[in-house]
Amino acid sequence: MKRVLPFIFIIFMGFFFFDKDKLLDKLSVIPFIKSMSLTHFDSDNGYFSAIFKKGSNEISLNGKLSPLNATYEANFNNLHEMFKFLYGRVIAGGNVREGNGLLVSGKAAFAKGFGNFDFLCTKSNCSGNFKGNYFDFASLLKMVGINLGFINGSLNLSFSKQKFIMLNYDFNGSTTLPVVSKLKFKGNGNIFSPNKYEFRLDYISNFAKGNLNLNKDGGFIFVNSKAFVYLNRLRRYTLYPLKIGEYFDFSYSTKDNILNFKNKDLIGYYNNGINIQLNTSAGKFFRYVGIKPFIKGNVTGTISVKNKGSFDLIFSNAVFLRNSVIDYIRYKSHINLKNKDTLFLRGTFDRQKVVFNFITKNRDYSISVENGVMYYNGRSYFKVNVLKGDNKYVFEVKNGRVYLIFKRVKKKSLSNEVIVY
Repeated sequence: MKRVLPFIFIIFMGFFFFDKDKLLDKLSVIPFIKSMSLTHFDSDNGYFSAIFKKGSNEISLNGKLSPLNATYEANFNNLHEMFKFLYGRVIAGGNVREGNGLLVSGKAAFAKGFGNFDFLCTKSNCSGNFKGNYFDFASLLKMVGINLGFINGSLNLSFSKQKFIMLNYDFNGSTTLPVVSKLKFKGNGNIFSPNKYEFRLDYISNFAKGNLNLNKDGGFIFVNSKAFVYLNRLRRYTLYPLKIGEYFDFSYSTKDNILNFKNKDLIGYYNNGINIQLNTSAGKFFRYVGIKPFIKGNVTGTISVKNKGSFDLIFSNAVFLRNSVIDYIRYKSHINLKNKDTLFLRGTFDRQKVVFNFITKNRDYSISVENGVMYYNGRSYFKVNVLKGDNKYVFEVKNGRVYLIFKRVKKKSLSNEVIVY
């Protein structure tokens, strides 16, 4: 009998290690299982219990060994200990069983949301689907190492994986940015690796609406967008209260950290300040700045904004349009303002007002304004100097009303009379 007991023990231990190796072989098609340590294993009459651990992460399984059919609970308390490109925590549970590979299904909770999944793992690949709701967007991004704490809201997410991950998402929330308070978007994307992915989305906010493409390939992220922008929401950056909405093309790269933008009227960039090259009609320019047009023609020039704004503009083929101020100047000075002239307009602006200088000159006359002031609340004050030969007129324009305050006229006569008002 004493000789039989060691033999029975050896047979028992052989079955124990056989069952253990058999389980490890079946589970080896799940990629991250290989990086975990089996810290507990027990089997009896074809059934088993097992615990895998790595750091603070743990998976426990209980069920039938052959064919494998078991329940599991997974507590990934620190994803970064298992996957160098992931952070945070995931809790999951469900069933794993043999099929045409290893079928893994269940529920998972992370980033304040939850979802259901089904995956088939073979020796060559794991493929399947996931669908979940109510994920906190900022928390979800933190899990992949992106910190956008200024975005608050809920994301519904689904994805499928074959050779790579294909996603669909739908977000509704807000931001703490000075411009974008409300934000909604939906779209899709592909993740090929932690350093190569692409996302596409349509978005709408109180600031703009449009589409966006984001790509990462290697060390840099590239963003392209076409959007309708409500320019009056940008006063924090423009200083001047622009009035209309317009479509723009945007591009951005983390390589140079510069936001480029353009449309049919202008091209520019933002890098700690706005810089614009303008080329448009005078009518469109005045619609941008919210002033009733008083010149017809083309406008080119530059505008820059940082702590203070400045502009330097040229109006070519310019003709003065009729209004009460221009008609009064034409009537009192007897000059023809229907000529196509070149006008120069330059100045500075801040959050309250524009200070401008204006001049146009041809063979018949010159018109100029020095340090005119226009406040955004509607008040304005400037003097218009008109020279026609030896004759001079000075007009005062105050809050839209015009007055002749100086007149010097040399009349052609024997006495060459000079009249001054």
